Amino acid sequence: MAPAPDPRKGHRMNAMVPPTEFGQPPTRPLPTNVEAEQALIGAVLVNNAAWHAVGPGLAADHFVEEIHRRIWDVASTLIREGRVASPLTLKTYLGDHDLGAGMTVPRYLARLAADATTIVNAPDYARMVTELHARRALIAVAAEIDAQAYDPPAGTPVERLIEGAEGALMEVRTRALAHSATTRIDAVTAADELLAKVDRIRAGEAVPLGVTTGIPGIDQDTKGMRPGDLWVLAGRASMGKTIMAIALARAAARSGAGTILFPFEIGKEQAAARVLSDLAYSPRAPLGYGRILAGEVDEEDRWRLDEARARLAAMPLVFDAADGATLATISARVRSERERMARQGVKLGVVVLDYLNFIKASDRYQGQRHNEIGEISIALKRLATSLGICVVLLAQVNRQTEQRDDKRPGIADLKDSGSLEQDADVVLLMYRDSYYIERSSAYQNGDVEAHIRANDARNEIDAIVAKCRLGATRSHKLWCDVSCSIIAAQARGGL
Repeated sequence: MAPAPDPRKGHRMNAMVPPTEFGQPPTRPLPTNVEAEQALIGAVLVNNAAWHAVGPGLAADHFVEEIHRRIWDVASTLIREGRVASPLTLKTYLGDHDLGAGMTVPRYLARLAADATTIVNAPDYARMVTELHARRALIAVAAEIDAQAYDPPAGTPVERLIEGAEGALMEVRTRALAHSATTRIDAVTAADELLAKVDRIRAGEAVPLGVTTGIPGIDQDTKGMRPGDLWVLAGRASMGKTIMAIALARAAARSGAGTILFPFEIGKEQAAARVLSDLAYSPRAPLGYGRILAGEVDEEDRWRLDEARARLAAMPLVFDAADGATLATISARVRSERERMARQGVKLGVVVLDYLNFIKASDRYQGQRHNEIGEISIALKRLATSLGICVVLLAQVNRQTEQRDDKRPGIADLKDSGSLEQDADVVLLMYRDSYYIERSSAYQNGDVEAHIRANDARNEIDAIVAKCRLGATRSHKLWCDVSCSIIAAQARGGL
C-alpha cells in the first residue's frame, strides 16, 4: 500500500528541516525520509511489539517531522507504562487539531495504522531514521565548526576549538552507534555461543580473550585484561602505580596485543626510558631509567640499550602523550590508532591512561569533581566495551591512608568518587611497605631493626586485587626494582 500522505502541503523528500532541530536552516535540503518515519510509527501503532524491537534506543528527536516526534513521544510513554498505544489511545493526548490540507490528528493516526508495514520491517525503518538523524547532526556540527573557525569567540585558542569539534563529533558518533549496535540476544543463544567457545578453547582452537598481565597470580584471579574491561590501578604517591602501568603495557605488547600508553604524567621520554630500563635489566648491573635520562651510560650500557631497543621494536606498543586530553580526544585517538594497527595486522587489546587527573571532563559538571570522575569512568567503560579492549586507568587513593597504622589501601580509599569502584571490573591497589619504613622515625634515627626491615622490603611490592568480577580478591607479594621500573612475579634475570 502507498504510504500515508504528508499532512503538510508541498512536502517532498529531502525537504528543508525547520531550524528547531539543529539550529539555523541549512542552505540546501537536509537528508530525510518522511515515508520511513510514517511506516515505522504505523507499525508500532498496529503492533506495540514493534516498539520493543526498536523503541528503547529511538528517541522522539530522531524524527524530522514535529508531529512524528509528538506521536513517538506519547506512544513510547504509554508502552513503557504497560499501556496500549493505538490511534484511539493517542488521540486523547494529541488532540483533534488540523495538520493542514484538511488532515486532522485522528485521521492521520488512522491513516498511518492502515498503511503500516509489518513488525519484521520495523528495525530496518528504525535504522534508516536514526542514520538520517545522525547525518543531519553531522551537517549541523560541520556548520558550527565552520562558523567557529571563521569567527571564534575572542581569546579562544585553536586547541579549544579543536576540542569542541572533537567533542561534538564524538557525541554524534556515540548516539548513532548506541542504536545501530545489536544488543538483543536470546539467553539460550548466548549460552550456545559461550559453550562453543569453551569447546574451541578445550580443543586448542582458541584461547581465552584476556591479555596477560605478565604476572601469573593476577592472571589467574582476573583471567587477564579482558575485552570490555575497565581496570582501575590506584595507590598513594610513590606506591608503584606507574611502574605497574609500564609493566602491564609491556607484558601486553610482548604477548602481541596492540597497546597504547598515555603517559600524561611522566611524558613520552620518561616512558621510553622506563621501558628500556626494564628490557635492558641485568641483576649484576641494573641500568636505572634515571641514568638513561641523564645520559649516564658507558659503552656496555649503550650496547644493552640497543639490544633492548631491538626487542621493543618487535612490540606493538605506542605512546600518546597528549597534554590535557579530553574524553573525546582520547576516544578519537584510540579509534584512529586501532585502525592503524588493524592495517598492520595487529589487534588493539589494551589502553593504559596515566592518570585520571590529567583527563578533562566535559563542562557539564564543572566544579563537581565527584560527578566529573563519574562521567570519565563511565565513558572509559563504554569505550572499552564498544571497541572490545581493556582500558586501564590510574588513580589516587585518599590521604587518610597516611594517618592509619596499617597504610595498606582498601577499595573504600579510592579518591573523590565511588563511581570508580562501581564502574571498574578490576580494582588493583599498589602498596610498598619500604616507602613508609624508610620515612619512619626509627629508620631516620638509625634503628638497626628498622634498617633491616627496610632492606628486606626494598624489592617487595604488594598488588592488591581489591575488586574482581571474575575471581578472588587477594594480595600478591611481587618483586620490584623501583629504579628500573620493574615489577615481576619473582626476582628478574636479564641481559
